[in-house]
Amino acid sequence: MTTVPALSDEAALNQYVATGGQTDFNFSFMIFATADIEVYVNGVLKTEVTDYTVKKSGGGSISSSDLPLDGGKVVFGSGLTVNDEVTLNRNIAIARSTGYSVAGAFRADVVNREFTKQLAITQQLRRDIERSIRLATFDSEGGDLTLPTGRASKLIGFDADSNVALFGGVVEQEVPVSSFMVTLLDDADASAALTTLGISAFIQTLLNDADASAAQVTLGFPTLANTDKGKYLRVKTTYDGYDAVHGNVVSKTSTYTATEVDEVILCSGAAFTVNLPAAASVPYKKYIIKKTDSSLTNIITIDPNGSETIDGSTTTTLNTLSETLEIISDGSNWQVIRRTIPSIWTSFTPTGGWSSNTTYTGRWRRVGDSMEVQWYIALAGAPNSATLSLNLPSNVTIDTAKLPGGASTSPWMPQGVCGAEDTGSNLFSGGGVTYNSSTSVVPRCAYITSHSGTVSIKGDGAITQAFPFTFGNTDTAFASVCVPITGWN
Repeated sequence: MTTVPALSDEAALNQYVATGGQTDFNFSFMIFATADIEVYVNGVLKTEVTDYTVKKSGGGSISSSDLPLDGGKVVFGSGLTVNDEVTLNRNIAIARSTGYSVAGAFRADVVNREFTKQLAITQQLRRDIERSIRLATFDSEGGDLTLPTGRASKLIGFDADSNVALFGGVVEQEVPVSSFMVTLLDDADASAALTTLGISAFIQTLLNDADASAAQVTLGFPTLANTDKGKYLRVKTTYDGYDAVHGNVVSKTSTYTATEVDEVILCSGAAFTVNLPAAASVPYKKYIIKKTDSSLTNIITIDPNGSETIDGSTTTTLNTLSETLEIISDGSNWQVIRRTIPSIWTSFTPTGGWSSNTTYTGRWRRVGDSMEVQWYIALAGAPNSATLSLNLPSNVTIDTAKLPGGASTSPWMPQGVCGAEDTGSNLFSGGGVTYNSSTSVVPRCAYITSHSGTVSIKGDGAITQAFPFTFGNTDTAFASVCVPITGWN
């Protein structure tokens, strides 16, 4: 005996978004004929055989013995386009095609099929009702939802009694507006409205431009050749004498080639080179390059392209914390607009010719192309028998070419002073500082001043364990000097 499959509680609707080239789409509901399925693609009803075929889930053809069929697939003749929207809808024709004769056969399989088909039609009706506007089960507001006649070109809404009602082309509701808005709303066209809004004819022309090129012409921007890049399009304002920069800020820790869109390049973490583009390729281009770490070994070298120069030199460097260089391309080479060198005191632990019972403290700061250094020496006993030499901070050397007389025997250092105190007795001062090596200096005392203020000449010589007095516990010495440093600009 033929058995009709049980009909599950189903929506009789499947919807998909196609992938590119997809042809097969499954349906999960029961059909009694292949014509029971409506197929839509992007809202357009398709035709069986012409556009698609209906098959069993495994892809086989459907025969009359397979019906009713609980689930299968729709197969398109050609692949769909990505994002096509596919709807598979069961729509059984509501008609009676089966009759029963008096005293005729009353077969169970035929009756079961008809009952199942009627339930399937009921499911269709429920689906359609659920997708329509209706009152909720718990709605106590009521109202007549019947569509009125004469609704062409009208808006549908609800009146004060919750009944469906028709309104004109616009919702008839009074909204208070200002006199200005009344004038604006009365304008006959967009041009009149723009005038009411105070938008000038120039701006109206700009808004009507078809593309960016037309807008540039309206704005009066010239058509720029490569040699003019940056000349007109750089926006510049002034604040406290500095040009405000509008562009790309990048942070770098290794060798880097500046790009046309860079404006500020922040450098730290290592010694490396910032390569500049060819000056001819970026005329009038500005860069601001800054060293952002305190290491004296992390020297940043700025290298123009090929044989180009920067202020006449093949390269330049940034050596100390916050040193900043602003440069501009003149179309052939690079010119320095501004070099900023902060003068920041930095503490360090010095070393020197004395080691026994000796504690050194010091600090340094940059002054242009020079380093100003201060040393303080405190003793806890007699130092070793040696001349007191004082070493500069690590990784810098004295540029002897800038010293008066070069590195000749014991040249006096400009702006060098020193002194020593025989605790509780005399204060020795008036001395200077002399060159010792490319990384160290020697303080020299010239005369003595007593604590009472009496001054007497003691002679001149480098400070040693025994000059200008025999150093011991609690005695101190100091020195200060400003020396030019190799490589500093």
